[in-house]
Amino acid sequence: MDQFSVYVPKLLPKDEYYLSGRRSCQGCGKAMAARIACKAIGNSSIISGPVSRSRSPLTASLTAQSYEFDDITYEDMTSSLLSGISQVNEAVRKEGRTNRKRIKKTVVGIDRRVLFANFLALSRTFESKEDTLYLCFDNEPSMNVLINHASPLSFNLSEVPHPASAHDVERAVREKGIPGVVEEAGFSYVATACSAFPFDLMNKVKKGLECKGNAFILVLTPCPTGWIFSPKLTVRVGLQAVKTGYFPLYEIENGNMRITERIKARKPLQEYLKMQGRFMLFPPELIPSMQKAVDEMYEELLNRESR
Repeated sequence: MDQFSVYVPKLLPKDEYYLSGRRSCQGCGKAMAARIACKAIGNSSIISGPVSRSRSPLTASLTAQSYEFDDITYEDMTSSLLSGISQVNEAVRKEGRTNRKRIKKTVVGIDRRVLFANFLALSRTFESKEDTLYLCFDNEPSMNVLINHASPLSFNLSEVPHPASAHDVERAVREKGIPGVVEEAGFSYVATACSAFPFDLMNKVKKGLECKGNAFILVLTPCPTGWIFSPKLTVRVGLQAVKTGYFPLYEIENGNMRITERIKARKPLQEYLKMQGRFMLFPPELIPSMQKAVDEMYEELLNRESR
């Protein structure tokens, strides 16, 4: 951790394309990931979405407003997103004729809650032929739903409890497999990343920009407020998620899968869970089921890589 804080700031690019003034919490993993991604993107792309702001003169602010999910439907947001991408790509074509700096492609930030709540609403986005890099910031809405479902109802004694089962735990863990679903949509590049591994994230963003066609990167973004841990531990929580195999880092290029951060001796999942207050009331008897689901998912990745 000390090496991370000392050497990483010296090795990362000094130019900042992620503006201050955002409303994110202290230690926000999403803000950290967006800032690192913007360093890799630079001024060679047009950034669109409520999670990223760039000071690049080549940036078109089409969907910079923060969406309130209670006031706008996912279908409307999808239509607006598609319209925005079309306008941005038209700006890219015009900019390419008038500016020596080549804009590579559009970069769109998506919150994982959107795909979790209504994946079909964004099916048109993934089926589009636009040349786009999608950065999906994952703060684990599926796991939060499982935790709320499995926790005791202290202040709702009139409700009938429905204990979570091992099947529910496995399903929540396998929600991390969304890159596999996106791969079936014909994306040229699909990957997972974490803000705790900044150079791995930057390399994958650069690959997503360079590839022809659509690209998708699922980025784990630890949330100090929602996951209940100290803001200074954001990087450490992300490291444990990867080292326990809970969130493996890999990439898929042209159908070939490669684990980019191989863990020789994975740590017990309990070391990751105990860092977060949201698991304080989680039934301990379900922890082995979660560990089993993580082990199975990781073994599946190893088997596919060895083919």
